Amino acid sequence: MAPEDSEVTAVAVLNGAAPDAERLRGLARVHPVYAADGGAAACAAAGVDPVWVVGDFDSLAHEFLPESWTLVHDPDQNSTDFEKLIGRLPPGLDRLIICGAFGDRFDHVFNNLILAAALPRDLRVELDGDAARLWRITPARPFAREFSEQQLISLLPMGEVNGVETQGLQWPLRDADLGPGQGIAQSNRATGAVTVRVRRGVLFLWADCNEWDVLRSENELHPMDNPLA
Repeated sequence: MAPEDSEVTAVAVLNGAAPDAERLRGLARVHPVYAADGGAAACAAAGVDPVWVVGDFDSLAHEFLPESWTLVHDPDQNSTDFEKLIGRLPPGLDRLIICGAFGDRFDHVFNNLILAAALPRDLRVELDGDAARLWRITPARPFAREFSEQQLISLLPMGEVNGVETQGLQWPLRDADLGPGQGIAQSNRATGAVTVRVRRGVLFLWADCNEWDVLRSENELHPMDNPLA
């Protein structure tokens, strides 16, 4: 596992709610950006040039995009544009930041979470939105980050998750099992630095961005040193 300051990171932009333009530009200054179909519109609006854009282009007027952009047409209707993007990402990534995964279509959001949950377990995965931020937690990728006190946090299990251990939460978990018929961990509060690890399974840590003023700061692009790694 690469140290966080040397991680190879990529940014994926999907066709959900457009990310904050300043935030996207900040990410693009330090990481390569890849777009899925209509996510290219968010890139264009922010003045960000993606490495390539992939999709069936059913939700993108691609003729209005810069001619210099690389467009990869994939008409396969048995895969979503997010799946097409995942299949073309370069090898060797340590971290993937996903923008535009949220929006008005709950079915799209839910399927984006399923696809993100299924990514290789040693990949650090973050879903970045204006109203919420999610980090994926696996046995290979525990979580550690500074939060302000009383930051609203929930843990969202993707199926059965065993051996959940937390530090820095108002209501801590000790060797807990989460998931359907097991338990939930909704509306907790941070008391400062938060760490979460799991023994088995995949869960997301959700944070309410409306309560987190530092989300878009340049310093936030790099998480705290992970004492669990």
